[in-house]
Amino acid sequence: MDFKLLYKSLQEAWHNSPVVMVLVILGILVFLFLIIDAHKRRKSRRSRIRK
Repeated sequence: MDFKLLYKSLQEAWHNSPVVMVLVILGILVFLFLIIDAHKRRKSRRSRIRK
């Protein structure tokens, strides 16, 4: 993977459609948040069982 080419393609995509890029970034953040939230819920369930 050539990072310079990747960066250039990302810049082109940003200039062509910044809204799409923002939506993609937001989607990734929401996805990560859901994964972290799921892990927290699993931990809380375990602690409830221990009590």
